[in-house]
Amino acid sequence: MWVRYYLDDITIEADGAGEERTTKALLRQTFSDDPWAKEELAFENTRSSTLLENVESLEFAFWSPSTRKWENNILSVVDGESLLRGVQISLKWKDTNGNERETIRWLRPYWPSVVPQDPIPNVNAGAQGGAQGGTLGGVNGGTPGGTQGGEDEDDQ
Repeated sequence: MWVRYYLDDITIEADGAGEERTTKALLRQTFSDDPWAKEELAFENTRSSTLLENVESLEFAFWSPSTRKWENNILSVVDGESLLRGVQISLKWKDTNGNERETIRWLRPYWPSVVPQDPIPNVNAGAQGGAQGGTLGGVNGGTPGGTQGGEDEDDQ
């Protein structure tokens, strides 16, 4: 099944007064058809579900083992299009009290079945076994020690 997440403008009722307002929302579409079919997905014919209203931003970043940082452009990551080593998702929104909220999550697509590692020069690749730990280190997908590419949340 394919799942699509995206931001779009929606119209909602404002404070129960019968007035409407437009806000940005995080939406999801699911496509239960054959994911390997050659036909294009019918985005316009598939209903979306609202996951979160009052969204300020949604950003994706990709882990680059060569720079050991999160990159905003997947094309700047060596082999990034063919091997995602880690994805950082940053979401900012306003809660029902109007307070700005932010969350950052990290995904490691191949964990735990594959621990991503970069080849070490002059070393037999088969001897690198999965028990050594990966280049992403830490549980959250950052550099070893759990940091996130040298940035802390205050720097973002």
